[in-house]
Amino acid sequence: MRRWWMRGGLLAVLALGMGLAMLRAPDAASLPAAEGASGSRGPMARMFQTLLLAEPSAGETTLHIRGTVKGAQGPVAGARVLASATVEGESLSELPCPDSPMKSISECASSAPLLELVAQRSGEAPVLARATSAADGSFSLEGLKAGRHALWVESPEGTALLLDVMAGEEGVELVLGPGVRVSGVVSGDDEKPVAGALVTAIYKAHSRFFEAVSDDTGHFTLGTLPRGEYSLVVSREGLLPLRSGFLGYPAEMNLRPQLFRARRMSGTVVHGGEPMAGVQVRTHSYWDFIERKALTDASGRFSFEGLPPQDTYGLTVVHEGLKAALDVDFKAPEGSDSKLLGERTELLVELTPAIELRGIVRDEAGRPILNAEVTVEQQEGEFFTYSTSAETDAEGRYVLDALEPGIYQLAVDAEGHLTSERQTLEVLKGTGHADFVLPRATLLEGVLVDAEGEPVPGETVNLTSPDLEEAFSTMSKEGGRFSFDLSHPGPYHLQLPGGSIQEQSRVEVTAPGDVLVRVERLPRVRGQVVDETGMPLPYVEVSIWAEAPHDSRHQLGSAQSGSDGRFSLKAPSEGRYRLAAEFFMRGIAETVIQRVEVDKRGAEVQVRLGEGGRALSGVVVDARGQPLEGVNVEVLSTLHASLLRCGMPAGGMKTGPDGRFQFQRVSGESLVLKVRKDLYALSCSEDEKQELFPLTPEAREVRVVLVKRAFVYGRLVQEDGAPVNSYTLNGSQRAQSEGRFSWLIRCTGPLTLELSAPEVVPGSVPVRRSVVVQEEVKMDLGTIVIARP
Repeated sequence: MRRWWMRGGLLAVLALGMGLAMLRAPDAASLPAAEGASGSRGPMARMFQTLLLAEPSAGETTLHIRGTVKGAQGPVAGARVLASATVEGESLSELPCPDSPMKSISECASSAPLLELVAQRSGEAPVLARATSAADGSFSLEGLKAGRHALWVESPEGTALLLDVMAGEEGVELVLGPGVRVSGVVSGDDEKPVAGALVTAIYKAHSRFFEAVSDDTGHFTLGTLPRGEYSLVVSREGLLPLRSGFLGYPAEMNLRPQLFRARRMSGTVVHGGEPMAGVQVRTHSYWDFIERKALTDASGRFSFEGLPPQDTYGLTVVHEGLKAALDVDFKAPEGSDSKLLGERTELLVELTPAIELRGIVRDEAGRPILNAEVTVEQQEGEFFTYSTSAETDAEGRYVLDALEPGIYQLAVDAEGHLTSERQTLEVLKGTGHADFVLPRATLLEGVLVDAEGEPVPGETVNLTSPDLEEAFSTMSKEGGRFSFDLSHPGPYHLQLPGGSIQEQSRVEVTAPGDVLVRVERLPRVRGQVVDETGMPLPYVEVSIWAEAPHDSRHQLGSAQSGSDGRFSLKAPSEGRYRLAAEFFMRGIAETVIQRVEVDKRGAEVQVRLGEGGRALSGVVVDARGQPLEGVNVEVLSTLHASLLRCGMPAGGMKTGPDGRFQFQRVSGESLVLKVRKDLYALSCSEDEKQELFPLTPEAREVRVVLVKRAFVYGRLVQEDGAPVNSYTLNGSQRAQSEGRFSWLIRCTGPLTLELSAPEVVPGSVPVRRSVVVQEEVKMDLGTIVIARP
């Protein structure tokens, strides 16, 4: 829990003693940056924030941070500057997820840990110092302890954030950027506005809280926040809290959080018509990934309160050889005003006898095998579906209980042994038995190391047999080690397809054995993507390309920047490459292409997006100048324009009824519009697919003309009338039934077609047809004969 909050009672008394006037009108310069601008925190909370700035202990040495706030026109006066620091073991950005320690608490699959801390107003990085910039933009933050701090700036000219500034630094430059104005409306599951909801946006990288309360119309304003990734928590008494998130980047963001009423489920557990007391009932929610448990009372009754609103819950009961499992449906009947029912009561859960499967796993000498994994698949109709698994104990015994009567397949895996043959058992009641004997495997082990002898984990290792139709695959583990359990000794071929290493086609090995395989690591391009003010940008697609223009369609690899903006890509070898970065979001398309020199150690680069950004709008019309609605419009770099994409990236949009589109912001030098609509193409386009409209660097308003697709077409036959189904048309190899051919009309004017089929009609001479074509007007060339000489 936040340390200063624990002293809240004493401070509240002190604040009241200072007078209501101070509470109503605190000094604006004392407010935290975005909080002061938005008015999102109540006056009491703001007074706490002011009073609770950390005071140094007597005799303790303190430090300062000094620098300048700058905007587009130079130094900025009157900007509010704050310093905050995370607290190890307390701040949200420092807390691991309880179930996944490699993730932060804001990235947990379950919302519960984050919601609980935020409900207690705990986990925020405290503000430790504040200042106001002078006429020359200078500021000085005093009284800081040694360590890293985040500097936050808010001004009418914009916002800024600089992470990891050490106390004692001088000459820090804070460049104001546009920031993100965040507002929205909170509604309930009845779509009506919710008043009095507490909306908390948490800057994920540094646990800074920004808060607002929705008004009578459900509307809230968080103010202008620094760009970055945020967790969003929305709560109000009587409704289930909500956890979501957003990436703050556009100048304006409108959020639409929705709060739901809790659901209720209750019923009775019976066996043979008699209620069952003291039985544990479990239900699982895919909404918050929490399994809930309840015990039946003396009359067999159970109840679950406060359930999240999902369509279906699974209900499971296992008790002394009895079992029940059912799905509880909360979908409202058709024609109802609500999508989900508020409760499901009077459920009847009937316990029936369960079965269990038991057995022993031994080796060929009769010795028990410890930690052998026994997997079970249950037959459903004609198929077997995965059910469960268990491991053997020191005596080789396994138990799989609480299963439904039915037909099962069992198989066993154990390290150093061959996988067992499958056994099929039909067990309708009681206990089924299946024992297994596993032969010892022929073991092939090895380790991958690089040129310096360092282990290489995480690489795919494939193995094939030249004599047997066997193929195996595994991954090198920690220490670079890998192993295969094989059925036969002898020669094998080991292959490394390459991930972070150079591909190796084949290495001769012999089993059993332990081999050392030396590999060559690929150089890596590592770096960070930032915006024009230096703020890290997550979710940016970064790709590497050959430097030569004629190789521009061959992407060599891609990655996405993380929450800190960092990325890592492998390069095929040393040399010069092009690095492309693209960021798409709600009418924003930021792109940049830069050269990078890669040596054997790789390369470290910074990619800056957004410089020279501008708004771009336009209209798409047909050949008669009428607006076209529903046209897909994207802004792409020329490198990515030719790649096949599934759907539109987040920055794409569709034209409205007036044919217009508008991008809030685009940046980059080599840009094109990708314009797509079924049955239409760009007028007089040189692009093969007639989709790409080039953009000049100064373009702000564009007009795009689409015409209906039209073709020159005909039929190609031999002298005897037989169709030529394989032919070449203007240098392009084609295959078409009945000898049909077609060519897309790109532009009004002369067009020459050359058709040939030397493989079908040996010695034949190409046939040329020159015609004058017109956009949107199809032309039939009839039948063309490919004749022998």
